[in-house]
Amino acid sequence: MQEIEHITLNLPDLTDVDDHPSVNRLPDSRHNVLLHHRVESGTGTWHVITRRLLDIELPEADNAWSYETAIFPEQALNQPDLAYGRYTRYGTKRAAISGHAHTIERLLQE
Repeated sequence: MQEIEHITLNLPDLTDVDDHPSVNRLPDSRHNVLLHHRVESGTGTWHVITRRLLDIELPEADNAWSYETAIFPEQALNQPDLAYGRYTRYGTKRAAISGHAHTIERLLQE
């Protein structure tokens, strides 16, 4: 299994997340990153990153963990501390994007 250089995806509209004053979408050129948001909450500043684990699209019926959403504390401006992540894995892109948005909503409630 190899990471691919670039993925072009049409993601669902996340305007509720993107329009929040405490949330910024960050462009991310790392391999297989679908979404990257910086969230300022009462407990600190966090990075929520969702990426594709595999370089192939699996059918919806496949239960393989194809995506993961991770939350990292910020160590410096716009720099997540990748040593302290919490990960959730998903089988489908739709579930991963929903999990990404839900993670942001949970952070904003803290």
